[in-house]
Amino acid sequence: MPLIRFMLASIALFLAIGLATDEAISSNACTSLSASVRTPAVGGRVIRVVYAFGRDAPDRSDQWREAISSDVGAITAWWRTQDTEREPRFRLASASCGTEPQVETLQLPDSQATLAPLAGRAERITRAVLIASDGSPFEKSLVYYDGPVAAGEARMCGQGGGEADGAATAIVFLAACPAVESEVVGAHELLHALGGAPRQGPPNRCAGSELHVCDSSFDLLSPIASHAGLDALRLDVGGDDYYGHEGNWPDLQDSRWLRLVNGQVPLTLEVQGAGRVRSNVPGVDCSSACVSEWDIGTVVSLEAAPARGSRFVGWTGECSRRLRCDLVLGQEVNVRAVFALKALAKR
Repeated sequence: MPLIRFMLASIALFLAIGLATDEAISSNACTSLSASVRTPAVGGRVIRVVYAFGRDAPDRSDQWREAISSDVGAITAWWRTQDTEREPRFRLASASCGTEPQVETLQLPDSQATLAPLAGRAERITRAVLIASDGSPFEKSLVYYDGPVAAGEARMCGQGGGEADGAATAIVFLAACPAVESEVVGAHELLHALGGAPRQGPPNRCAGSELHVCDSSFDLLSPIASHAGLDALRLDVGGDDYYGHEGNWPDLQDSRWLRLVNGQVPLTLEVQGAGRVRSNVPGVDCSSACVSEWDIGTVVSLEAAPARGSRFVGWTGECSRRLRCDLVLGQEVNVRAVFALKALAKR
């Protein structure tokens, strides 16, 4: 798959005030649960959270996991203060306290020396992330890169971009901008990965930096946000550039990677016999009983794959008497996939 078109977008930030949030998620606060007691899976287009390091670098994911999880919690909590109806749909894992961010670990194929110069760094990281996800158009990634940066480039805190309605990456350079909260960098670059300010339309687009807006230094998509922590920043100051605006250009508020907080409907699936059922959009992948939650109105298709020696008999419940199980999730849905052993051939 060709590398996605990468829209480079950087932030140069000076001072940031460290602020705590009661809603920040700590990886130490929860413990993983067995499959039998898991909470419902999150269905829909998801944002992966990735810790990445060079091929010759030590894996320090255990040291960074809690901080990265805290960033995800802080970004989610902040987003809810800006839009009470939506939040980024991060990939979560079940835990004793409910859910926590699922932080993946990725060893990159390039060395630290190769990734140190800014030129090409984001493209190389993006290529590795895309390969790891099989180039899925349903996934975006928030990546924390743990590696050195070249001298003179320490103020380039991160980069982000890609396809607004497809694969994209938001990258935080952990070794850069030590005085800046990484949650601010992550949230800013995530806006670019979600679509951010389009090249045409926003009235306050920055001259010379058209993927940013320049009506307020407290806008998260401003190229410079001095003396501000995440809770001091705003999602589209004035609501006229990229989020909830009334113009005819793309609106990030419509991103399919944002979860409707109060608009979730459950999809309950039961698998009878030996087989597996997956959804075309991430959310369902089970061989027994499972429950997933989806934005109301989501269109999803279920695909049944029999295990070796079995055959797919058919669907019951919502998809009864259908060859294909295509669903529009307007309310709670129950589906059963039935598999049976193949008849033995007679000699």
